[in-house]
Amino acid sequence: MTDGVVGMRENGQAGLVLIVEDNRNISEMVGEYLEGRGFEVDYAMDGLDGYRLAAENAYDAIVLDLMLPRLDGVEVCRRLRNEARKATPILMLTARDTLDDKLGGSRPAPTTT
Repeated sequence: MTDGVVGMRENGQAGLVLIVEDNRNISEMVGEYLEGRGFEVDYAMDGLDGYRLAAENAYDAIVLDLMLPRLDGVEVCRRLRNEARKATPILMLTARDTLDDKLGGSRPAPTTT
């Protein structure tokens, strides 16, 4: 039994979440919320560091900003899916307003023959 705490594993350990966000206020707010609910949280301030952490570790979820320095969130997502072969659930944060922008990271990269 997990006492109804979302993110708790059957063994009683909290889930591990990566937050990739360059705005310190937003990342701290999201991180504090998750930590208050039993999650362990790692942070990255840019896309390249976020990609590296996500590719090297086993996260239960990733909170990913789309507009990041060094490597944007859409490219981070594409690389995680196509290069690192990670199926980790990703929650994308965005100020973008078009559906195409919002769905861009979930589409597979084009293949060349």
